[in-house]
Amino acid sequence: MKVLMAVDEPDTAMAVTDFVVGRKWAQGAEFIVLCVVVPPVVEPYVSFLPSGYLDELTEKHREIAGGIVEACANKLMAVFPEAKVNKVVVEGLAYEEIMKRIALERPSLLVIGSHRNELTKQTVLSSAARRLIFNSPCSAIVVKESGDNLFSAKNH
Repeated sequence: MKVLMAVDEPDTAMAVTDFVVGRKWAQGAEFIVLCVVVPPVVEPYVSFLPSGYLDELTEKHREIAGGIVEACANKLMAVFPEAKVNKVVVEGLAYEEIMKRIALERPSLLVIGSHRNELTKQTVLSSAARRLIFNSPCSAIVVKESGDNLFSAKNH
């Protein structure tokens, strides 16, 4: 079985990883830890920023994403030492990049995280998560930051 874990923020990434390591997987399971770095939106009001600032910002986000992916992968490898774990950081729009990776890797399962709105204290799904749940060609599970299963869908 191949599992694609799409992670972003540290708390959500650890919830997804904890969910995955808390399950039993068939021998030979393969895990792909993917983090998408969304490029900064360039609006007219950012024209005053120094040259190269947005590139530096994107590079810093890539470094952070790499650290998140590394932490998730290390936890997976500690629990499943025989499993194949691939670490992937890409730049682009979350939905599009995750769907590209699904088409490339053909996983059996997609595991993504929800987010918590700090103002309302409610669990929310990003627009990318909503679209992935219903458009992914593989089964999908959304994990709350607390690690509880929020929603799962099986595409037929």
